[in-house]
Amino acid sequence: KTGTLTTGTLSVSKVTPQNGIDRESLLATAAAVEELSSHPIAKCIAAAGGENRPTVEWSKEHAGRGIEAGTSVGTVLVGNARLLREMGI
Repeated sequence: KTGTLTTGTLSVSKVTPQNGIDRESLLATAAAVEELSSHPIAKCIAAAGGENRPTVEWSKEHAGRGIEAGTSVGTVLVGNARLLREMGI
């Protein structure tokens, strides 16, 4: 929830790729998109993402749900289940 993360250090503890995507590519792509956000969880993901990140060409914030971005590897959604449902995933 917004506002509940006021102290402590966050870190990525588990990554579960699906549909043949490898862990490193998933983290790098999510990190590239999350670099655009100032949210504490986004900062955590951006820090965990490694170095081979795709280029973000455009982005659109979906308030309270996540970010949609056009990247050098295609369109990417980084967000919660509600955003994914809204986008037909």
